[in-house]
Amino acid sequence: MQRSLVGSEMCIETAYDLCPEEARRLIPANITLLEDCGIEYDGITFYAISCRMIQQMQWLGEECGLSYKTDFLITHIPPKGILDEDTGSEILKQIILERQPKYHLFGHVHYTGGLWEEKWSTKFGNVSTFQALCKTND
Repeated sequence: MQRSLVGSEMCIETAYDLCPEEARRLIPANITLLEDCGIEYDGITFYAISCRMIQQMQWLGEECGLSYKTDFLITHIPPKGILDEDTGSEILKQIILERQPKYHLFGHVHYTGGLWEEKWSTKFGNVSTFQALCKTND
């Protein structure tokens, strides 16, 4: 069974920032790391953009490899104006407007975790579970 892992969890990103090659060796062989790349699985396309790439696009004008036929875009942060509590990325919003993925899954903003919104031909989902986990510990 092949599994996918998106490099957007804080511990994963921190490990990658400090020692990327060592961190990659910790990932089991049956897991595909999606970091600024995509895969097709059973006819469905997935693409993940890291926070690092979003910063490079914003500050250095770099391009990401997101195709125009992506089913699921996965990032840590939301685009500007979508379930973001004014913390979203303007450059990510522009990429989504241009490439129009069917779905965009993100986290980061805990208070809007579990909420969905549809805009610009894309369905956005904040898949953060932080608030739900806090409620189970009450």
